Amino acid sequence: MAFVDVIVVRHAIAEDRTDFHSGRTISDDLRPLTEKGRSKMRKLARVYSRFLEDDDPVISSPLLRAKQTAQILQDARPLK
Repeated sequence: MAFVDVIVVRHAIAEDRTDFHSGRTISDDLRPLTEKGRSKMRKLARVYSRFLEDDDPVISSPLLRAKQTAQILQDARPLK
């Protein structure tokens, strides 16, 4: 029997929902990460990168903030 390690990461800090919409009709799917969220995720991604192999998939939901978080994780992988 093979075991699979899975790391589940919820998206980093995103723009406040109320501030993002501020009277506009815009999909919440497009709500991005804040700069603080990006910064914190880059630090955390360096830790997670120790557990990721080059060929390990990074999968995210289609929400912008989830894709941005996944990209930060992807970018933190050590180059080989």
